[in-house]
Amino acid sequence: METIVLIVVLFGLFLLTTPIGISFIATAVVLLLLFSDVPLLMVAEGLFSKLDSFPLEAVLFFILLGNLMKAGNSSKHLVEFAKSLVYKIPGGLGIAGIMACAIFGAISGSATATVVAIATILVPAMVTAGYHKDFSIGLVTTSSVLGVIIPPSILMILYSVVANVSMSKLFLGGFVPGVLIALALSIYTALVARKKGYGEVGSEKNQAGGIMGAFKAAGRAIWALLLPFLILGGIYGGIFTPTEAAVIGCVYAIIIESFVYRTLSPKDIWEVLTTSGISTGALLITMAGACIFCDYLALKQIPQDLSSFVIANFKSPALFLFCINLLFLFLGTFVDPLSAIIVVTPLLMPTVEALGIDPIFLGVVLTINLGVGYCTPPLGANLFVASLVMKESYAKIAVAVIPPLTIYLAALLVLNLFPSLILFLPKWMM
Repeated sequence: METIVLIVVLFGLFLLTTPIGISFIATAVVLLLLFSDVPLLMVAEGLFSKLDSFPLEAVLFFILLGNLMKAGNSSKHLVEFAKSLVYKIPGGLGIAGIMACAIFGAISGSATATVVAIATILVPAMVTAGYHKDFSIGLVTTSSVLGVIIPPSILMILYSVVANVSMSKLFLGGFVPGVLIALALSIYTALVARKKGYGEVGSEKNQAGGIMGAFKAAGRAIWALLLPFLILGGIYGGIFTPTEAAVIGCVYAIIIESFVYRTLSPKDIWEVLTTSGISTGALLITMAGACIFCDYLALKQIPQDLSSFVIANFKSPALFLFCINLLFLFLGTFVDPLSAIIVVTPLLMPTVEALGIDPIFLGVVLTINLGVGYCTPPLGANLFVASLVMKESYAKIAVAVIPPLTIYLAALLVLNLFPSLILFLPKWMM
């Protein structure tokens, strides 16, 4: 009976388009009233205590950082710098886009922010240079997922808070997968460009301006390029925590965008702060609600029961991981990635510990799975954003992302077969 009420109330609220956080809080309150003697004061205390987290503040400030960089001119200089490095390679403009997404992702930690910042600049340039528009949009939309794989990553920060694992180790674990996926996307782009003659029309090779152009592009982009080194160098150098790094990154971004590139006025900064405040407020409500809901499940020992069931029926860690990959690929198509991590991770951790699976490995794999969800219908946040930015139909973009998305799926297969690709940096450096 309790399970039926849980499903009816929760999914009924979802169908009524009630905000996810409110749905979780309401479901937990109803279940506590009907099936528990625990006072409702637990809800109020939980709402406060779950959000009273110093590491969680890193998520809020990285959202602000991504919005600052998106509103400023850094992305333009990053694209120009990337173009200057690879313009002689077949498909060089496309590869420059992948590099720009990787670098911008290392600053913002957000896939959607990367789409907005890079696609608006790069896709028109690729079309002018002779690339097919569908190919260009598909490539940039999927490459932006590197923003949640290459550290710092908002999804990884949230996972570290929920799973209570080292944020620094998670960041290290994301380096190699991010670089491998970026390399695979670059090879794919070069092969397609060579086969179809992309880049031969227009002036792709002249846009970089040779060696002198590369030096000029590097000079303009240097201030933006220093930001990931400032953030990650400070974290791994023990100078400041990830949360402090996010705050310093925001201050640095405001300084370079306001006084170096001169693209942000006080009015623009206020608009960015307002937008970021709305986004982080919605995230905090969602997280608080999900945490209360998970507290209720823990009260009823549902994670422990689930763990016992899984261990009894899935004795192989490899089989369990296979199922988890399928689960999160499925969840990514219907559920916001942040919500998926908040709700599902606490349910998995008892089983993960019992089967001896490294939580750092699991965190990186889950991040990539949910990153794919940014580009898969029906939710597909990147698809909606790309559709708005590029003024193309959602369905057309959903088809365009299929070929590069297969690279992410292949990467997931390789990483599950060879976990050391994720774990050797965290074990070697920390």
